[in-house]
Amino acid sequence: MSFAKALSDNELACFHILKYSLSTHKNLSDKEIIRTSNYICSFYINKNISFDSLIQFFTYSDQTGVCKFALSFNEKLKNSIKSKDYSLLKKLVLGPKDMFIELYDNNYLSPTDRDFLIRLVSREMVAYESLFDKVKNKIINVEDIKHKCSSNTSYFELTHQKNKNTMFSLTSNCYDEICIQDSKNLNDDQVLSIMSKYEKPPSSFYTVDKSSKTQTPQVYCFDTLELISSLPINPKTGEKFSKHTFNIIHQRFSKEINMYKRYRELY
Repeated sequence: MSFAKALSDNELACFHILKYSLSTHKNLSDKEIIRTSNYICSFYINKNISFDSLIQFFTYSDQTGVCKFALSFNEKLKNSIKSKDYSLLKKLVLGPKDMFIELYDNNYLSPTDRDFLIRLVSREMVAYESLFDKVKNKIINVEDIKHKCSSNTSYFELTHQKNKNTMFSLTSNCYDEICIQDSKNLNDDQVLSIMSKYEKPPSSFYTVDKSSKTQTPQVYCFDTLELISSLPINPKTGEKFSKHTFNIIHQRFSKEINMYKRYRELY
């Protein structure tokens, strides 16, 4: 009998969600994901980790949401998995929320921006609680779940996968439900309630820019993190973005740019 098949419903949910959150890291192999999921799941089986800490780990390690900017945390996570440093991995699993240094220890962020980002992280955590409950109660057949879909998948493909039986689609639906409920609690109108689903950083971003090698402006699609890490250079052309395009990017991603600045101070 396999490790996964021997688990209770709670533990099976833990195992599959761990596989999903870790699969959002494009630099981890399937073997590394399974090994790490088994290791962390053993904490849950042996009651060495609280449910809140487990939910926090799911959220911080998920590269599809705002926690892709928990860059120092996820850099350590990748290194601990690659080097089989279980001591470091255990610290990351059991550590405090302040491990998201780019959010909680960042003088570049205004108090308003920090509060906004904390709200997004809180939504993602509640969404993972809902996801855990749905997987535990077999809302879908976990054996049919496709885990490997996020970091190596284009935005177009991800959008269409929302209608398929994937962990990504289930996670997205949970997040949308939480956003709408959160907005209702804040007495937002219907438009704001719907818009709240799109407040977290997108996986990709389209913009128009003109290089010296083209006669007319071109439309470019960027991975959001790749875009921010390369500013002020356009990673597709190797040239500086035009002033107008740079200002648009900076305005749209001011909070994310400031989180990346804090990461660069650390690494």
